Amino acid sequence: MSTRAFWVWAIAIAAADAVFAALVYARLPERVPIHWNIEGEPDGWGSRATFLWMGPGLIAFGLLLALALPYLSPARFKIDPFRETFHILMLFVLMLFGYIHAFTSVAAMNPGERLGNWLVVGIFVFLSLIGNLLGRVKPNFYVGIRTPWTLADEEVWRRTHRLGGKLMFWGGLVGAILAAANLLIPAFVVLLVPGLSPVVYSFVISKRLESST
Repeated sequence: MSTRAFWVWAIAIAAADAVFAALVYARLPERVPIHWNIEGEPDGWGSRATFLWMGPGLIAFGLLLALALPYLSPARFKIDPFRETFHILMLFVLMLFGYIHAFTSVAAMNPGERLGNWLVVGIFVFLSLIGNLLGRVKPNFYVGIRTPWTLADEEVWRRTHRLGGKLMFWGGLVGAILAAANLLIPAFVVLLVPGLSPVVYSFVISKRLESST
């Protein structure tokens, strides 16, 4: 995805979220949920005004990251070699922020229903999408599995992200299915596999490569 195409889509997402917030604001109760516990129940609340700026604020933060991270990257870890993939990843981030904002409004307008698991479903789908792209990410300081061993050796980075991408893709899908069935704790347990395995693997493969040279 080109830089121009990214910004067209990014601004469209930001504008759509702002319009959405303005349209649903009057229908919201005075208090809206803004945080859910591990069982999918709301345990944090904010005002309608919080809802109004929450989504656009998160998306504006995502846009700022998309603009700043390529500039802030050190010379040896530039985002340029995978800029197109970076743009797609940032679009996924913006869409996740938009989804969270929309979910908050649905939960606020249906206070008697237990809907927190659908927030988790969206997050796991996001992780699966990220996993599908992880193998295309090149060494950098901001995106990917950044351990001392992956940052020190490009081959370790490549192998770790190839494995980590597969684990995150399938872990995200399985987690989404479990969350949709309201099995939130098993869903988060599944997340430990793609979360921890690549870190251990990066250390093991690094030592293996060192011993072979």
